[in-house]
Amino acid sequence: MIIQNGTIEFKIQEAGAIDPETGYRSQPSSASWSEAQPANIQVVKINQLAQALGGEHFTEKSYEVYLEEDTPILSERFRLRDITGKPLGEFSVSQVVPLEAVGMKRILV
Repeated sequence: MIIQNGTIEFKIQEAGAIDPETGYRSQPSSASWSEAQPANIQVVKINQLAQALGGEHFTEKSYEVYLEEDTPILSERFRLRDITGKPLGEFSVSQVVPLEAVGMKRILV
C-alpha cells in the first residue's frame, strides 16, 4: 500500500486510419490520457542552475514515482499531478524497478 501524494496518467497513442485506395492517412493519429492512478512522487534532485543551449535558465527536477505492483504501465510517456491536481510535468520512463518485497514498482524519471 502506498501513501498517495499525487497521480500518474499514461499517454495512449491511437493510430490513424489509412485509406486503402491511396495508401495515405485519412485520419491523423490521436493521443489521450489514461485514468489517473494513485502514486507516491518523490523529488530526487532539483537543479535551479540548469541552462539551455541558448543560455536560458530553467529548473531541472528528477523524480522517483512509486506505484502499486498491479498498476499497469501503459506507455513510455506519462504525466504527473500532485495531490491538489497541479501538473508537475510530462515525462518519459527511464527505468522501472520492481520492489517485490513491498509489492510496489518504482519508476525513475
